[in-house]
Amino acid sequence: MKHKFLSFLVSALAYFLLGKFGLLLAIPPGFASAVWPAAGVALFLVIYFNRPAALLGIALGSFLLNVSIVASTLDELHLVHLYPPLFIACGALLQALVGGFLFTRFVSEGALPDSHQGVLRFLFIVAPIGCLIAAAIGVNSLRIAGIISDENLWFSMVTWWAGDTIGVLLFTPLMLALTAKQETVSTARKLQVSIPILLIFSTVIALFFRSLAIQQFAISKDIEENASRFVTQVSERLANARRML
Repeated sequence: MKHKFLSFLVSALAYFLLGKFGLLLAIPPGFASAVWPAAGVALFLVIYFNRPAALLGIALGSFLLNVSIVASTLDELHLVHLYPPLFIACGALLQALVGGFLFTRFVSEGALPDSHQGVLRFLFIVAPIGCLIAAAIGVNSLRIAGIISDENLWFSMVTWWAGDTIGVLLFTPLMLALTAKQETVSTARKLQVSIPILLIFSTVIALFFRSLAIQQFAISKDIEENASRFVTQVSERLANARRML
């Protein structure tokens, strides 16, 4: 019982904190992230911990995360505002459940994928197919709630899916390598897996914030140019009015 409760608690806390970090990488309009580490760690949790307890923890962490997002945008929180976070939490739970099944079925029984066949199956089956679930449920729940428009539906869904898939591809192998026993995975092998993943993730973060800074600069420049044109037009009209008077 104590082991199950610990699995539940660690899973909820891990998903919540990694979700907070993932929100820093959110792409406008801000409902999906370029990389979602919580998805990769969620898959690791259902592989490594007691599965039912981990799934409940993932659902709770996702629910609390999205409730905190909703609460930060509202003056008063009502019951109806809890429906989207609840559906998103169900999507995170189902995605972790299906991802764990796919990993066990096509890769291995909780071990780091080491064979070429296992790696390819992880790349092309487990990560991309498993990550369709949360994106489909989450984005459609936000659309039904009127938070996402029909114009942004497919963009948000693809971004959500891509962020979850990248998170699984990077963080599930990383966590499996770091937690593997020494007799199963040597220290040298752990470093071979961990260092490239951390470098790739660092590069993605750097490129994301660089791109975001460029985009914000371009938006600011457009606003300044539009404001300048508006001021010029107003000045010309005032000058014409004075001449007429």
